[in-house]
Amino acid sequence: MRTYPYGMTTDSPCRCKQTDRTRVARAVVLCACIGLVVLGVVGAWPHIFPKNFGVVVPDKIYRSGELTVSALSRVVRAHNIRTIIDMGAYEPGTREDVLQAKTASALGVERYVLRLEGDGTGDPTMYLESLRLMIDDSKLPMLIHCGAGSERTGCLVVLYRHLIQDVEIDRAYEEARRYGHNPRRNTILRPLIDYIVEPVRIAFEHDLPVVTLPDESKERGETTSGAASVTTVSGPES
Repeated sequence: MRTYPYGMTTDSPCRCKQTDRTRVARAVVLCACIGLVVLGVVGAWPHIFPKNFGVVVPDKIYRSGELTVSALSRVVRAHNIRTIIDMGAYEPGTREDVLQAKTASALGVERYVLRLEGDGTGDPTMYLESLRLMIDDSKLPMLIHCGAGSERTGCLVVLYRHLIQDVEIDRAYEEARRYGHNPRRNTILRPLIDYIVEPVRIAFEHDLPVVTLPDESKERGETTSGAASVTTVSGPES
């Protein structure tokens, strides 16, 4: 053991303390670097990977949650999107809503805003209009989206699977769950589908301008039980 002036040796507590401080400093710097990397990845993630993205019909219809301008541009270019159906991801007139409209215009994409509530409720005619767009070949390929991509989009895809592709509702509903719908968090979506599916079908098959729900039919003395008994509902003037 080497001895230094004033009795200090190589294994002196002072030197050990300096070593400990160095290790702590290095650990702090490493943690800070890791934190910056994580923040960078988290911040960049929504710009690179589209939120809750999925395929409804290959090469024709896609689904997602709300997208950043960068992610939207990537999806449009990757899948040659011609039409966007926005089911109310943004409040009307907000900065985000205006930015999405400008982005769609710059990309040469038609954007339809058919607003519904976050839990999927609202005017069922919005689902009817969406279905009509989804079967129009001139509008395809198409992207449909809402905020999370699970409730409004999930309900629309269930209606499309059932009414257009003849898939059983229970089976189509499981797809909504795979894309984030939680029946415990949103208890209304499943009964909502059962409630509106027949009125939407009648309006769709008979080219009616709006969906008339059972309660509304009773108030006017109408019925939605079949084609022969459907009363045409006047739509808004075009």
